[in-house]
Amino acid sequence: MIIVDVEVVDDEYKIDPDAVKSLAQNILSHGGQSDGQLTVIFTHDELLRELKDHYFKQDVYTDVIAFRLDENNELFEGEIYISPKRAGENSTKFNEPLERELARLVCHGCLHLLGRKDITEKQKTSMKKEEDLLLKKFAPNKILIQ
Repeated sequence: MIIVDVEVVDDEYKIDPDAVKSLAQNILSHGGQSDGQLTVIFTHDELLRELKDHYFKQDVYTDVIAFRLDENNELFEGEIYISPKRAGENSTKFNEPLERELARLVCHGCLHLLGRKDITEKQKTSMKKEEDLLLKKFAPNKILIQ
């Protein structure tokens, strides 16, 4: 079983940890990960910018970053960092409910941990289609409690 921990550092939004856990577990299990540990951290914009700069040499704000922590022959372990502030801006930009955008970011992070890439336009298109299918199948009604 995938054990999912949810940490909420940016408490501007009231995140429903059980909805996040269920969504992440379903996506990872669907992708072939049956055992391991995932931590999903909802945190401040600045931390994601610092992580993006430090690990990817890009000094930009971003909405989600995922790190696969395990190595060969180790039990699955990963971390997903999400900026609720950036998710709020995206929800306005893409005319999506905030709950849907947060669910998409959880899904996007899980797909990265499963090895999906989104560097090329073809990869981005493929990943978006997979996100849409997974969200339709697994997304809870709400990922926030308002």
